[in-house]
Amino acid sequence: MSNVRPMANRGARWLVILVTSGLVVGCVAPPAIDFPTSLSQSPADFPHDRYAAARLRGESVYEIDPLQSMIRIHAYRAGSLSRMGHDHVIASRGLGGFALKTHFSDGRGVAVQADLFMSLYSMTVDDEGLRAEAGFDTEVSERARGGTRANMLASLDAARYPHVTLHIEAMLQDSELIAAEVPLQATITMHGISLTVELLARVSMDAETLHAEGRFTLRQSDFGIRPYSALGGALAVRDELDIAFQIDAFRGSAD
Repeated sequence: MSNVRPMANRGARWLVILVTSGLVVGCVAPPAIDFPTSLSQSPADFPHDRYAAARLRGESVYEIDPLQSMIRIHAYRAGSLSRMGHDHVIASRGLGGFALKTHFSDGRGVAVQADLFMSLYSMTVDDEGLRAEAGFDTEVSERARGGTRANMLASLDAARYPHVTLHIEAMLQDSELIAAEVPLQATITMHGISLTVELLARVSMDAETLHAEGRFTLRQSDFGIRPYSALGGALAVRDELDIAFQIDAFRGSAD
């Protein structure tokens, strides 16, 4: 019995060292990742030509405004030692893409389709203002933010799959002014896997601008992504992610 207490104390000391050294949910920095030279470059298969042709035909093509649009992802801590970690806010203000409005021939409404892309390398982690808006009151150091971001890019295999893309379709009843929740069908491609989900979004549209916002939940495992964990799962990130989006677009010129 004389050896039991020293061994237990030694294990406790190692646990304290690991936690206080920054081993919180997602915050341990793996080896450096080589970032691509261009963060704004769209995916090779992005359908630019579809929207360029529609614009030349005089159809209503809206261009996503990256300065006004944003996707926010809330990732929550899990595990028996979750109190040692942080909930995270991951955000991207680097959205690009287009939306197209097509009038029904019988005048009953419009069909809207949109294609958007987001570079994983444009994503920020734990912006102080966004954490405050989310009600997350723990403090996250700059080192922890960098470690979380590096682990996120590694988990998403960003070097191989640098973009998330969305294809959205909706049927709207009023061609000029919509200010209500409408059902959208969104096909999300991430980590090499595409998944179609149905969600509700509040949409406003007129001849020159388009605005949409909404919330939904995804599981990382549905895209073949293993949620981050450490210490045998005692510190982990929950599989479910809460996602909020705000998309603003404006009617572009024929150029």
